[in-house]
Amino acid sequence: MLSLFSQMSSFHSLRYINLGSLVLAFGYTILVSGACIRVGMMSNAPVKDYLLTPSKSGKMYVAFLSISILATVFGNGILPEIQATLAPPVAGKMVKGLVLCYTMVFFTFYLAAISDYWAFSNKV
Repeated sequence: MLSLFSQMSSFHSLRYINLGSLVLAFGYTILVSGACIRVGMMSNAPVKDYLLTPSKSGKMYVAFLSISILATVFGNGILPEIQATLAPPVAGKMVKGLVLCYTMVFFTFYLAAISDYWAFSNKV
């Protein structure tokens, strides 16, 4: 893999790899969501229980787990990449890039999360 990266003429050439990873992420998300919807619509689907955990410690655990998941997903290193690849003036282009990046992350993360929660409730 490193030999492939070393053959690229500039850092800007990584956009093709980023496009490929975006297509793969969308494909994976759509595949997982479709599978969850199919399982959720089956006649022998698992029993759904959407109730929250009754204990205070369980609620705190789930809250911190959610915060850590969101920090991991949204706390990426996109800013240095955008700043390194854009020609001046960077401010307007960087905002557009960030909005596009977070829109894609939001779509892929929440599509899979919503369809999974619908199909399997809180038993995952």
